[in-house]
Amino acid sequence: MTTPKHPWSRYVAVGDSFTEGVGDPEPASPGGHRGWADRVAEVLSQGTEDLAYANLAVRGKLIGQIIDEQIEPALTLHPDLITVSAGGNDVLRPGSYPDLIAARCEEAVSRLAAGGATIALFPWVLRRIRHQSSGDHVLPKRPEAGPFSRTPA
Repeated sequence: MTTPKHPWSRYVAVGDSFTEGVGDPEPASPGGHRGWADRVAEVLSQGTEDLAYANLAVRGKLIGQIIDEQIEPALTLHPDLITVSAGGNDVLRPGSYPDLIAARCEEAVSRLAAGGATIALFPWVLRRIRHQSSGDHVLPKRPEAGPFSRTPA
């Protein structure tokens, strides 16, 4: 028997085109795309006897649609790992309300976490949303220095 490299056996990805894999062409894959979530599932499956994986993400979805259409189906799969990337399409819309978008993202994460799964979240969306609503359109300084760190103006 192989010693597992991680504790997860049921992985579900929810979100929009970023999670679906749009922009990551792979002609041999179903739908012609193979994004980061598919690649994460592939790595997680290495050295594991049985990893169940579902990518429920759909391009163009707004946070409300992700909550309404993906959360319950994700929970019915009884995942122990869920990745979430949502809110990006909402932020791009003129007249969007960043605090509302962030609150809806937090709602989605809370509902998903209630099932006991590990939640991996792309916080760049929430961080960006929160700073847009405060009038500060620059990402906060991160504790670690790196090529993507920016300091407030």
